[in-house]
Amino acid sequence: MGVLWRAAGESLDQSLREHGLDPAGIDTVEAAWRAFCAFLRVEIDGLDPEPDSDADGFIV
Repeated sequence: MGVLWRAAGESLDQSLREHGLDPAGIDTVEAAWRAFCAFLRVEIDGLDPEPDSDADGFIV
């Protein structure tokens, strides 16, 4: 089970904190990219389940 799409922002904030960043003030591009890449691996629930849909965590 993944993160509901409505909670995706909170999940990204958590990923940023886990990478030593303050979500309100990103100051390290490299760490922000690592956090974002980690967030992209999180399964997002509640999106269009169609196989040809482009709805994913990146869009969220």
